[in-house]
Amino acid sequence: MRNLTAEELRIDLRELGACSGAIKWAKDKSLAEAWENCDRPDWMLWYYGRHTPDKMVYIEIAIFAAEQVIGIYEKKHPDDNRPRKAIEAAREYLRNPSEETIKTARAARSAAYAAASPADAARYAAYAAADAAADAAYAAAYAAASAAYAADSAYAATDAAYAAAYAAYAADSTYAATEENRIKICDFIQAKIKIDPL
Repeated sequence: MRNLTAEELRIDLRELGACSGAIKWAKDKSLAEAWENCDRPDWMLWYYGRHTPDKMVYIEIAIFAAEQVIGIYEKKHPDDNRPRKAIEAAREYLRNPSEETIKTARAARSAAYAAASPADAARYAAYAAADAAADAAYAAAYAAASAAYAADSAYAATDAAYAAAYAAYAADSTYAATEENRIKICDFIQAKIKIDPL
């Protein structure tokens, strides 16, 4: 993406309808400075999605984000490999974007969502017990499902953007997720999406 001055970025964010928090945070930063220092993967993916989105980049980001937390789900549900299969299906689509891998990704996505449903029920039940692992397992399953969703070519790049952002959000929003996970996701996004110098 082309770099913007601080003033250009402020105007761009307002015209795009960015949240007030993002506008305030980016106040005196050029796009390159904001991109380099951002620790909010959801903001980064939102912004990228309004400029030059590349669906395959979104799929890579969704897979990476889901991989950061899939172990949380697998620890809580060691016999359930549906979220892992969703990640693998999305990865296979990246290697071979064919009708067959799309079908596999769709089936894996549905299975991962099915895995997330009981995890969601457990999550709500666990609030009384303050079980962060249940909440983390739910988010990890959704992150994996989002990776497979991003690979479904029936959806446009904007849908892949949503799925990647959701995977990053789910990976970041678990109680078990650490700031280190969020920074890893931001670093991965920065490596995949470069800002051209002024």
